[in-house]
Amino acid sequence: MWVQGRRVEDVTSDSVLGPFAHAFAEIFDLQHDPAYRDALTFPSPSSGEPVGLGYRFPRSTEDLVRQRQLFELIDRRCGGVLGRFPQHMAVVVLGLYSIRHMLEGADPRYPGNVERYLEHCREHDLALATGFTDPQLDRGVDQSKMHYFHVVERRADGVIVRGAKGVATVAPYADEYFGLVSPRPDLLAEQILYFSLPMATEGMKIVCRESFAQVGVSDHPLSARYDEMDAWILFEDVFVPNERIFFTERVDLNTPIFSEIPAAWGYYSTLIRAAVKVEALAGICFAVTDYLGTRRAPQVEPLLAEVVTHLETLRAFIRAAEEHPIINREGLALPDHDQIALGRLVALEQHERMLNITRELCGASILMAPGQDELEHPDIGPALRRYLQGGDERAPERFKMMKLAWDFTSGSFASRQLLFELHNSGSLAANRSRFAGGYDVEPLIGLAKQLAGIVD
Repeated sequence: MWVQGRRVEDVTSDSVLGPFAHAFAEIFDLQHDPAYRDALTFPSPSSGEPVGLGYRFPRSTEDLVRQRQLFELIDRRCGGVLGRFPQHMAVVVLGLYSIRHMLEGADPRYPGNVERYLEHCREHDLALATGFTDPQLDRGVDQSKMHYFHVVERRADGVIVRGAKGVATVAPYADEYFGLVSPRPDLLAEQILYFSLPMATEGMKIVCRESFAQVGVSDHPLSARYDEMDAWILFEDVFVPNERIFFTERVDLNTPIFSEIPAAWGYYSTLIRAAVKVEALAGICFAVTDYLGTRRAPQVEPLLAEVVTHLETLRAFIRAAEEHPIINREGLALPDHDQIALGRLVALEQHERMLNITRELCGASILMAPGQDELEHPDIGPALRRYLQGGDERAPERFKMMKLAWDFTSGSFASRQLLFELHNSGSLAANRSRFAGGYDVEPLIGLAKQLAGIVD
């Protein structure tokens, strides 16, 4: 494992990666806390022991609501800034399980591999990192000159792979790598492999991006703890055993399989996280305007109303998706795909607007709020408190709120958050196209023809 040009031996004590290692561990610890255990676990169907609730198969609206409450509990602890917490990755594995019948077209062994892998992850409470994107390269260059991830050798007991995959979020902290293949027009059969491996597998290297973590929780309540880290996974002639292969070779099946995996419950989790993030931004907006005494200002009230409208719109999509689930061939309840897709479109369209509103309501103070080091410094602290606080007893709270607003909306940590939201599940344009292409427009055309007096 490498970060900022140096090799890391122990993430738990590393100055760059260590803070999030402990924040990540707390999510697992919650499952053993009596106050949260019932909300985060359920009895294993195979052992009867408590296991992570993310692996429970939803079969009704009530089950989906319980799943949402699980996501909300984790999301609210961090303000929705974690995109790959363990419970989210659990439902991604559930998504693969829910379409395992599609894998039989490639090999009848693959559905069984998926079933065993799901149980393995559930019973061992594993943290997973997934990677499915290839390095961006000049599309005008002949692909034969590129070194995309691919199978270099097929053996009786498995395959040998070589190449790179990203963006493997939380890879430095994960137990397992869960590999998928994002569709692209020029994919070759040898480049398609859905598989899993322990992160410590020989020949795998984790190369992290630049860290955006800041020092000091008091002045950086999010970025000091929740920089979940993204990485490239390099595969240098890595062996993948047959039992760890879920799908391979079939170019014709890759797009529908890849699309269905997150569509089951993964996008649902993503939309819930987006709503919680807006909850946090709304809370910042109302708190800041309270601290500044601007809540009732004519130019402020419409902005606050806009934030709340967006929040309640996302919540409405989530409730509608839960109340009208799709029951698949195995009796599993999937949130309504159209409602989730629309909710994600609205979340993507409005995300930057919510950040801009928050910055606007904070004003210049979001940049200039003093930190704890300055306020407590013996030379400058008294003067700062005199001139920046004066008789405003709530000013220290306002400074802290401004620091939280900065972490959410500005700086390198916030920029990474924005990029993650915009590209995590495809671009806004791609999501619009995907939704429009799959939406049933025939009833709408029928109504228009009826009103126009056109008879088929």
